[in-house]
Amino acid sequence: MANIGAALAAAGARGKVARELRVLGVTTALSFAAMDFWYAGVRRRISRVYLANGITQLGFAAAWGFAAWRESRDARRLPEAAFA
Repeated sequence: MANIGAALAAAGARGKVARELRVLGVTTALSFAAMDFWYAGVRRRISRVYLANGITQLGFAAAWGFAAWRESRDARRLPEAAFA
């Protein structure tokens, strides 16, 4: 987990995240959320406080998805100079 976080943090610090790292971020967050909901909700094997972590992980996945959408939208826009 620390390796994944370090790779994502380094890419974020660079300012441009490759598509592969975005996929890694989304799928990791969704995997963690699924584990939290399964073991804290369905199976009740771990503390129910992990349900809050699962919701947080869904928020991270949504943030990654929003960033990808915004970047693709901005890539399709015409440059400002085209309107002058």
